[in-house]
Amino acid sequence: MSGMSKRTFFFGIDSATWDVITPWVRNGKLPGFSLLMKGGTTKRLVSTIPPITPVAWTSLYTGVNPGKHGIYDFYRLNKRHDIAINSTADVKRETIFDYLSRAGKRTAVLNLPLTYPVRPLNGIMVGGFTTPGIDSDFIYPASLRDEFLKRFPRYSFIERGRFSYSTASRKEFLDDLLTSIDERIALFDWIEQKERWDVFAVNFMEVDHAQHWFWKFYDKSHPDYGYDQHGKDALYKVYKRIDAYLLKTLRKGAYNRYVIFSDHGAGKYVKNINVNLLLLQEGLLKLRSTPFTRLKRALYGLGATPTNATRIALHMRALSGSKPGTGIGKAQALFLNMRDIDWHATRAFSFGSYGQIYLVDQSKKTREQVIQLLKNLEYEGKPLITALWERETMYTGPYVKQAPHLMFSAQDFSLGASAISPFVANTLYSHPHTLKSGEHRMEGIVGIYPRTKVRRGDTVSIPDISATLLDMNHIAIPYDWDGVSLLQTESLPASEDVDSISV
Repeated sequence: MSGMSKRTFFFGIDSATWDVITPWVRNGKLPGFSLLMKGGTTKRLVSTIPPITPVAWTSLYTGVNPGKHGIYDFYRLNKRHDIAINSTADVKRETIFDYLSRAGKRTAVLNLPLTYPVRPLNGIMVGGFTTPGIDSDFIYPASLRDEFLKRFPRYSFIERGRFSYSTASRKEFLDDLLTSIDERIALFDWIEQKERWDVFAVNFMEVDHAQHWFWKFYDKSHPDYGYDQHGKDALYKVYKRIDAYLLKTLRKGAYNRYVIFSDHGAGKYVKNINVNLLLLQEGLLKLRSTPFTRLKRALYGLGATPTNATRIALHMRALSGSKPGTGIGKAQALFLNMRDIDWHATRAFSFGSYGQIYLVDQSKKTREQVIQLLKNLEYEGKPLITALWERETMYTGPYVKQAPHLMFSAQDFSLGASAISPFVANTLYSHPHTLKSGEHRMEGIVGIYPRTKVRRGDTVSIPDISATLLDMNHIAIPYDWDGVSLLQTESLPASEDVDSISV
């Protein structure tokens, strides 16, 4: 452990990326981040595989890789191949909040994702992204519920609107994101004034959602880049509003250390790869021969797909704002789904937000056939697969057998492979069916303010941040955690300079 226990402010910004932040800082547009970069220590963070919110944040909470905590996506399949939503009940490890509580640290945990249902701690917890709503178990202690609802009667854990084709919908979606930021800040200010916190942890999801849908108005390299009066400055407006809160927080100086964190980065998203269609065409995946499945297969060939249905609904503005799990049951009933797969004859299938592949037949022959199939794919004259991971080399721990067997990056994640609905389109490559134009990248951000002597290295892992947070609070790091505290610099020469992102 390094130094004395000090008050810590944890500032999460889901999906924030230096690629977006640094140019704006150089142009004087983000004074909060400018203060952080000039007066603090900044690093690049390497996310989890896959680089997605529930996997990354659960790794932060537990200090271990997914093989030890068992969360690999927002969703999972049960033994009957039905889709279930992951929650805190599915995390089989103690969290950093448990360690802080046992050490007597008063902790506030506000709007951090995948904290539903909330767990008891020595402090206050308000759930974040994936919390169904204010009629759920969203706050601890429950005695605060009435006061919360009086202050925030319309509080929502996700934006209420939906990005669509019309200019009006995009304006509403952006306005909703900005309103959501203000609502979060009001919550943070209310809880912060209640007492003197040892650890105060907050998070904003709005950057992630803005980048998912407004990226094509920001990135000139995106094939769909174009002008939109409400889209062209959308990312900046979202970052700017959070930056103002960051500046206020750092200038107030109420805490000894501030840790700024994003779980992954972002970049362009141009196409979706429909991996199950590929496996079906190659005979690795088989469908049942029942009349209803044959009918759905025929309709699928004619274009009865979730992508086309969503596109029609978006044109009609018939889809409401997102909620975790919304539409999954309907997709199961109307389109080809997991229940239409012949599990006795199938050798491999894809399921997950990144097209993760599970091998029903775990023979070396099938594994090599699937790997070669992926490696042979090309998109616009270039190899499609830029990285491929096998679970045995990526994860360690008691839950490795729950992991997908194969994971991949398609041209640095610029092509996605979402397969929650297994046959989302009837072509190998299709436009993202929710109109997304941005997707996650492996590189997130880390900052410690004020400037702090840390161990050298260009990048840090998420479990390193977990270990650092315990170390800052003078709590011993568990022996089986996968990270090392950034504050452990004893082996470094005293004259060695701190690494930092260049402004």
